[in-house]
Amino acid sequence: MPTLSRCLTSAILVSAAYLQAETPPDLSTDFEEWQLAEKGIIESMPDDYQLVGRLTPRDATQISSSLLGIGGETMDRDFTRFEAWSPYLKPLGAKRIRLQSGWAKTETQKGKYDFAWLDRIVDGCLAAGVQPWLSLSYGNPIYEGAGGTGLGGGLPHSTEALQAWENYVRASIQHFGDRVETYEIWNEADLKHNQSQAGAYPRLYERTARIIREEQPDATILALALAYVHARPDSGLVDFVETLAAHDTLHLVDGITVHGYPANPDHGFERHAEVQAYLSQHLPHAVIWQGETGAPSERAPKFALKNLDWTELSQAKWDLRRALAHWSREIPFSLFSISEMNYDQQHFDILNTKGKLKIRPNDLSIERPKISYFSYRNACSLFADQRVPQKRDTAIANHSSLYSFKIHDRANGKQGFVFWDAASQPGDRFEAQRTDIVATDLSLQNPVLLDLLSGLVWSLPEATLAQFGPSLSLYDMPVWDSPRVIADAQLFDWTPLNQP
Repeated sequence: MPTLSRCLTSAILVSAAYLQAETPPDLSTDFEEWQLAEKGIIESMPDDYQLVGRLTPRDATQISSSLLGIGGETMDRDFTRFEAWSPYLKPLGAKRIRLQSGWAKTETQKGKYDFAWLDRIVDGCLAAGVQPWLSLSYGNPIYEGAGGTGLGGGLPHSTEALQAWENYVRASIQHFGDRVETYEIWNEADLKHNQSQAGAYPRLYERTARIIREEQPDATILALALAYVHARPDSGLVDFVETLAAHDTLHLVDGITVHGYPANPDHGFERHAEVQAYLSQHLPHAVIWQGETGAPSERAPKFALKNLDWTELSQAKWDLRRALAHWSREIPFSLFSISEMNYDQQHFDILNTKGKLKIRPNDLSIERPKISYFSYRNACSLFADQRVPQKRDTAIANHSSLYSFKIHDRANGKQGFVFWDAASQPGDRFEAQRTDIVATDLSLQNPVLLDLLSGLVWSLPEATLAQFGPSLSLYDMPVWDSPRVIADAQLFDWTPLNQP
């Protein structure tokens, strides 16, 4: 247990670090991409819908709990810079952030740990109202056989390297145990370079998890960070579970994290179901987390979802659909990532554009938020606290690819109905199809329509809705490839357009 003096010291560090890093964020929407998107959305709405307001965003300190998180990866290799993007973290409204612990960045001399760089980040996130979870991952070249500093570096495997890893893990938990609640052990452990030795990852996991349990018994420990999400006999998941079962160490696993980058953000959940069924049988106490997933904002020859056409608009649609497809299944979710990442610090010509903030590659400073920053902020504001999902895909519609679910606010009893066209990869267009929908067990009073991407709110024509007992008929609904919500006007906070 942390001492009182340690907690007070940590609190002082939190305030000092964040105040030093924070500058007023530029949340203006006067950039061309946003203006075109908002104009296109407004012009695509039917004439008999009246634009009446805009969703009022909440920052992370105004939200008590949420399944929606954000990625803060690659700072261990200086591909992004915390001081640059930290002012945008609190306004975003995400409640968790995934960080990589950076063994090689912390231990540059054998046996000497300098956590100052990560202290600044952890404390800044906490001050923003965001709980960090640490991915203990990647090797350290100062030790023979300790692996490299990135995804392809391999696992520590020599006697010296494994002892050094254990020492580093113990020092990390002792240092951050009063501030961090969740730890993930390695990143994409099922990749071939991590499986070059039979049972290498399960053994590393057991070594690491035992230390975490000893130093911080109430910590949440996550395993695997699967790149390939399935439960076939030859999978990293099955090998991991069977090895730990043979060693009677499954109690060291609280959950597993999975990754995934499908072109259609609504795809891949049959594999989640396969993994969940396997866990229910062999590891029933473990929870699935989505640890890394996101879309780029432009076409690129490298990284996940490469060689596909992307824009800021299609990225924002993809991110919203991906987040809500997980939220509706009650899967903890982390969107990759808050900032664009510069993977080539020498030539500044290789960017990973999955970030929600556009960077200046030469110094990693923030040029501006993208459309996806504002749209994900809308989602974080709405889908949080006492609001919970209900009944996926129970609506009757003449639209074969409609994805839908209900949202219920346990605090005030208000309801909403969320829907979008899930047919394909999101596009760069604004056209909507008009669709009749019958939503069962749904009753709305004073309903409005919220376009989640823009945050704009419309009143509905009287002829659009009809209540028939427990079912609500929605006539001629404008459905497009991005989430919209029909809800009681009191379900969420919004500001009328004729007021400041």
